[in-house]
This record gives sequence, C-alpha cells and structure tokens, in this order.
Amino acid sequence: SRLCLHELYYSITNGGRMTKEVLEKVKQKASKVLSDNHIIEPFVNVFDIAAEAGLSIEYRKMPQGNTDVSGFFDSKTNTIYVNVDNSIARRTYTVAHELGHYFLGHKPDEYGLYRRNNSYSGAKEQKEKEADCFAANLLMPEDMIRKELREYPFLKSSIQLLADRFGVSPSAMTYRLMNLRIIKR
Repeated sequence: SRLCLHELYYSITNGGRMTKEVLEKVKQKASKVLSDNHIIEPFVNVFDIAAEAGLSIEYRKMPQGNTDVSGFFDSKTNTIYVNVDNSIARRTYTVAHELGHYFLGHKPDEYGLYRRNNSYSGAKEQKEKEADCFAANLLMPEDMIRKELREYPFLKSSIQLLADRFGVSPSAMTYRLMNLRIIKR
C-alpha cells in the first residue's frame, strides 16, 4: 500500500528535503478543502469532494503489465482514473492523491501515473510527494485522529478499527500514526 512517509521526513528532490514552507502549504490546502466541504469528522468522502470540485472519477482496468498503477489525473478532461482492481481503501487514497495534484495546482508535466510502492527520486517526483502528503492530511487529519483517540482510547490498540473509521488501509494509518509520533516506529 502507498503511504505518506514523506510528511515527517520532508523528502524531496536530489536527496534534499521538502521545505517546511512547502509542507505547511500542503497541510493548509488539505485543511482548506476539508473546511470548504464542511468535513469535521471521519470518514472523509473524497468522492464527494471530487464531485463538488467538478471532477469526474472513472474506474478502469489498467493495461496488461501496469498492475501497480493505482490511477492518474487527466487535467484536460478533469477526470481521475482509478484502478478498478484495487481495494476500496486503495481507491480512496488514490483519489485523495489525485485531488492533491488538482488542489495544489500541479501542471500535467509535473506528475505522472500514480503507482504503488514507488520510490521517488528526481525533480518530477516532488509533486508526487506533495500529492501523497496532501492525501494523508486530507484523509487522516491530525486533529481528527487525536480527537478520535481521545474519545475512543481503545482505537490506539486497534489500528484496523482506526483505519476502518478513516476509510484507509491499516498500513497507511500505521505510518500516519508514526509520522505524527502517536505510536513508535
């Protein structure tokens, strides 16, 4: 499963690090999208967010040999294409990632196909990292996670239940909790 490990480490191009300013911009944009859509608790329905933004979502089988492709955003048609063979949690994360490209104003030549388990390197992938970080902040906002854990402390001992509450995979939730230093690595 594809995860946003980049938030804490600010990984970005040429072995450098994403600046705190860029990270803050991405977090603020995700927060604004949540606010604009009046979302204050989980589950964050990215499909409704896409529709409200005027974006279409199409589910497709990916061509033979491209089974690791989760999806992509076509800015010419304002369509997010999602791999129909992926789990619901993976599709949700893919839509959130592609919404990142849209809301962060990335140009089509700055990103590509969204693949599972991509290792990023190079300037083009900076936008992929930003979209991943946007997705994590959109689907699993820190304030929502902390509120859920305060109200339902037993969720901390059940990553699966917490992940289900947020509509993400257990591995995505695990990495998010580690990045937020709620659980140890």
